[in-house]
Amino acid sequence: MLTTFRCVYRAIPLFCAVLVLSACAKKNFVLENVEMYDKKLWVFDHDYAPVALGLPQLKIVDNVGGSMPVYIEGDGRGWVTRKKISDDPTPGFSLVLRLMQKDNRPSIYLARPCMYHLNDLCHSDHWTDGRHAAELVDVMNEALDAVKQMYDVSSFELIGHSGGGAMAVLMAAKRQDISQIVTVAANLDVAYFTDIHHVSEMKGSLDPIDFAHQVSHIPQLHLVGGDDDVIPYKLVERYVHQSQSPCVRSKLMKGFTHLKGWVDVWPNVAQLNHDC
Repeated sequence: MLTTFRCVYRAIPLFCAVLVLSACAKKNFVLENVEMYDKKLWVFDHDYAPVALGLPQLKIVDNVGGSMPVYIEGDGRGWVTRKKISDDPTPGFSLVLRLMQKDNRPSIYLARPCMYHLNDLCHSDHWTDGRHAAELVDVMNEALDAVKQMYDVSSFELIGHSGGGAMAVLMAAKRQDISQIVTVAANLDVAYFTDIHHVSEMKGSLDPIDFAHQVSHIPQLHLVGGDDDVIPYKLVERYVHQSQSPCVRSKLMKGFTHLKGWVDVWPNVAQLNHDC
């Protein structure tokens, strides 16, 4: 079920709630001040792994209806070095929080399992080789199901950065209430990614490109930076080609990197100008 820490007792800036929750978890991560008001940080307690969510106040979305944006966190701090695994995946910098700040619509922040809240169920596989595991996709979808019961919305718009974009596709493949998908610098072809970067295979993870055709009916826009040395445009184009659908498009942003450039053009750049 969804539970909230007692220390988060009123609507406060999300970054403050995150800091409080991190302190409760005895971690020292400090996130940037992103001036996110009218959000509470909640924890979805699941018997596989916990998921943290930033939710708007109920009164703000009383009459929203329709589709609500869900901003999905990237892979976070999975590795300290190329060979040393992090003991906590909580990000030290979050691009999606900054993008969410620019979006005036009531929206949800969906962290990845074990971020901000570690417990005995958390294992390093959850943020390394198995970070796109089927079980974690299910956990995040169940968290979204619980949220849906709290708000009068009929569908969700999934927005993800990097590994969060991969999770957006994987989550959508198991849902019937996704109105559109927008990704920024997303790893949509995991096998190709590990090959070009000469890193070990993610054997415990699902690969979004394997689900490209299954979600090809959903309007999608996949944004890539021209100077992104993490996610090359060719990787995303491979996914778009696999989709073979007019619903699925990509856009190359010249001069943008994996992290830089996006905040200045958000949310206008994320507008889907095509129909299925």
